[in-house]
Amino acid sequence: MEIKVTTRLPAAAENACHILFVFSDGKLTGSARKIDAESQGIIKSLLQSGDYSGKCGQVHVFHGLSGSPATRVLLVGLGSRANANAATWRDATHAAAKALHATSASVALTDCLATIKIADLSSAQMAEQFSCQLVNEAYVFDLHPGIKKVSSATLDNCVFSIDKKNKEAVTTGVRRGTATGHGMALTRDLGNLAPNFCTPEYLSTTAIELSDQYDKLTTTIVDESEMETLGMGALLAVSQGSAQPAKLIVMNYQGKKR
Repeated sequence: MEIKVTTRLPAAAENACHILFVFSDGKLTGSARKIDAESQGIIKSLLQSGDYSGKCGQVHVFHGLSGSPATRVLLVGLGSRANANAATWRDATHAAAKALHATSASVALTDCLATIKIADLSSAQMAEQFSCQLVNEAYVFDLHPGIKKVSSATLDNCVFSIDKKNKEAVTTGVRRGTATGHGMALTRDLGNLAPNFCTPEYLSTTAIELSDQYDKLTTTIVDESEMETLGMGALLAVSQGSAQPAKLIVMNYQGKKR
C-alpha cells in the first residue's frame, strides 16, 4: 500500500472510499460540508436522527453521495470537539483503518489533515498516526509453511490532501508512520512464529538483515564462546536446556553523528 500526499484530492477515483471525520456537535468542515450540501444534508440528517451520534470510533458507510469523487464515503466519529486529544485521534484512525480495509475499495481519499484540528497535534503528527494505523490494519501473518492466509484487504493507495505549506512536514509524518507500522508488523511476525522456527539463529539472522538494509543501524551477535569469556554464566545456564545455542543480539541505531 502506498500513501501519497497531495495539495488537492482527485476529481474522480475508481473504486475509491472517501474518509470523513466528524465531531458529535455536527459542525462539518471541508469535504464533509461540501458532500453534505450536495447530498441534501444527508450527513447532518444522520447525526440528528439518533442512529449515529458521532462518538469516537463510530463508523458509517454511504454509497453514491453527490459531491464526493468516490463511490463510497466512510464517516468516522471523533466524539466531543472540546475533549478531542491524541488518544481520540488514535482511536478514531484505528476505527477508520479497520472499516476501510473491510471494504473492497482499492483507493482511499481524505482531506482530514487540512480540516480537522486536534488539540496538541500537528497535521504531521496526525498523518503519522493515521499512516501507522493503515499499515497495522493490513497486517496478515503468513510465515508458517503450509498455512497461507491471504489478506482480504484490497487497498492499494491512500491519498492525503494538505495545504502546500504543510506538505513537506506531512510527507515526513507519513514516512515515519509507515515505517513504524512496518516495524510493528515485523515484531508481530516474530512473536507469532512458532519457537521451533523463531530460534536464536533466526532472530540473529533477522537482526543482521535489518542492519544490512539500514546504514545507521549496526548489529553485533555475541555467541556462547564469547559469553563464556564475558562471564555470562546465567544466560549460558539457561541455554544448556535447549538444543539451540544462545545468541545475544546487540543492535545500535546512530541517527546523528556523535
